[in-house]
Amino acid sequence: VLVAIISTCSLVAVSQPVHAAAEPTFVVDPNLTSTDQTYATQIRTAITKAATEYGYTGFTAVIYAPTSEGATWAYNEVNSISCPLGSAASMLSGTATADVFLGRCMVFKAVPISYPNVAKDTESVAFHEMFHLAQASRGGLRAQRARFDDMRWMYEGTAEVAGYQPQITAGKRTQDELIALMRVDATRTSSSLTQVSNAWVDNSILLVSDDRYRNNAMYSRSYLAAYYLTTISTKDKVMNDYFAEAGRSGDHVAAFSTTFGMTVSEYDAKFSAWLTAWTAPITTTTTTTTTTTATVAPKVAPTVSTKKAATLKSVAVFGKMTVPSGATVTAVVASSSKTICR
Repeated sequence: VLVAIISTCSLVAVSQPVHAAAEPTFVVDPNLTSTDQTYATQIRTAITKAATEYGYTGFTAVIYAPTSEGATWAYNEVNSISCPLGSAASMLSGTATADVFLGRCMVFKAVPISYPNVAKDTESVAFHEMFHLAQASRGGLRAQRARFDDMRWMYEGTAEVAGYQPQITAGKRTQDELIALMRVDATRTSSSLTQVSNAWVDNSILLVSDDRYRNNAMYSRSYLAAYYLTTISTKDKVMNDYFAEAGRSGDHVAAFSTTFGMTVSEYDAKFSAWLTAWTAPITTTTTTTTTTTATVAPKVAPTVSTKKAATLKSVAVFGKMTVPSGATVTAVVASSSKTICR
């Protein structure tokens, strides 16, 4: 006798373990105070957000205390991973720096970042520095030859575009508001974009009459030049293609002509004309007033006649007086009415 045995199997779906999104490698100064740690957390969050935005996490972020000891510690940390970012003195005087050639690291001083005069906060600085690493990853800064300093305006300007984008996306500022704000410092100098670029490494180049505005003038003019270029070309060419071409050719100046079909000087003339002529657009606000008419039945007054009496309560309620439940209403006839009313 053959007996058929039928087994019923229940299938249980086993989900794969969820892995956290990759983050950059963070190295944090062990000597941070509790206040420093608060700012370090804000900075770390902003860097992680920026890294996610650009899809590039293969770098080390060093966050250090705002002291000479902290700057020295950070200097030693980045040098230990073959990513020099300047002297300890420059780290102490600055706020943040990124490796613009190999895309390996960035450093941040654990301080509150808020510069209203140039609309910068922790997030905008994090996105700025992150874009420098993105530039390197796209090839633009791998080649360390052929007049890189002549094109600093392009590298700093596009990093500024990236830095301010979160504010525009979140609706914190409009593009026109940023242009108006940056134009204040950008028009303090009439220097060419090449001169502005070289001023980053040559302090003898005089850009502004008041040296207090030197850095703001360089960053603002570079930002507006990069932004305007996106309006007469495409944002993808400005933020991607140029850097890829610079990395391929090894010539940062020639890459501009190849990518945009004009020399830097030709573009500078167009940009200067636009910057001089720019005025904030006039916005017209139209207010629409909607009138709603509601029909309300009139409140009928109590009627009093020789044949019909009215309670004092009904008179009081008609007069919009509040009569609590159980209350007794009394009245006195005015002297002027005693001849006709009782």
